[in-house]
Amino acid sequence: DYHTVEPAFGSWTDIEDLAEVRHVMLDAVINHASAQGIWFDEWAADVPERKGFFRTEDPDTDLSLVVRARQHPLLTRFDTSDGPVWVWTTFSADQADLDYANPQVTLAVAEVLLEYARHGATAIRLDAIGFLWKDPSGPSIHLEQTHLIIQLFRALLDATFPDVVLVSETNVPHEENVSYLGLAGSREADMVYQFPLPPLVLHAYATESGSVLKRWLQTIDGIPPHTTFFNFLASHDGVGLRPLEGLVSAQDVDLLVKSAVDHGSQVSYRSGSDGAQVPYELNGTWLDLIRGTSDEEDALIKHIASHGLMLALAGEPAIYLQSFLAERNANQLVAETGSARSINRRRFTLDELTARLADPTSEASRVI
Repeated sequence: DYHTVEPAFGSWTDIEDLAEVRHVMLDAVINHASAQGIWFDEWAADVPERKGFFRTEDPDTDLSLVVRARQHPLLTRFDTSDGPVWVWTTFSADQADLDYANPQVTLAVAEVLLEYARHGATAIRLDAIGFLWKDPSGPSIHLEQTHLIIQLFRALLDATFPDVVLVSETNVPHEENVSYLGLAGSREADMVYQFPLPPLVLHAYATESGSVLKRWLQTIDGIPPHTTFFNFLASHDGVGLRPLEGLVSAQDVDLLVKSAVDHGSQVSYRSGSDGAQVPYELNGTWLDLIRGTSDEEDALIKHIASHGLMLALAGEPAIYLQSFLAERNANQLVAETGSARSINRRRFTLDELTARLADPTSEASRVI
């Protein structure tokens, strides 16, 4: 439910209290909604308010040109009060894509964003925003309609909460990524996730050469005034490889893939236009991905130094919790969930963290 905080964790009042003393970024997952969520349940039950809320398609439609982020089927069958239907599920079978061709969807999502702002959000992260508008006859990514909708959201916030920052999350090559800053003169996102940075830093360490990273850094200026980059090295997802397209050779990508696998991390794949498997992201904690053949001490030095490099760049820096705590690959979680992404999503108890941070010799204490 977009409008309710999970009661086990607190309430909107808690978020408002936090926003009084800290900057708060809330995640707007608006390309898709949970297939266990209220909107989807109401849509499946044919509640008039939710009619046409989710994108459906004839399963016989040729969708071969649609850009995919994962290898699972693009369409998932669901049973509704009107019988079985096939819904776009770009990212997974439990995430049903919204249909922005229905103006009521755009209005409902706009209300969600305004509610986030009313409750104190300093920034709003637009998750997977590049896939927003659907076109089954083509790649169906970065479409003009998507950019127009983001411009609409920015205009609504400008009129109501102008200080709220919009952050776009699009795991794609650089030129496609920065298009969400409104390069044609329009206002869209204020910050974009700097997706080429993580794989390029890994590449620099793996090849023991910063030449490619340096050359790329010399090409990324020229963004609109009052916009910037959201710099990071690791996240709840893996290190995406698509942003390396046109920057490094296929052999160098293979080198990164081999290094990840050889040192205990995993690789997720997508289907290429010819149906072949293409490496999509490296799954592992940053410490394990960057270690290579280093011993424990040198790996920790690499871990800290690479974050120092990220912190030195122009933009807003972000450090993922697992990296902050010098976490290692959570292989047991992968075994339990069957998802390679779980490897960098370990959860912690307060007692465990307190004990680790009380020990000045622990890797977490040393990194902090």
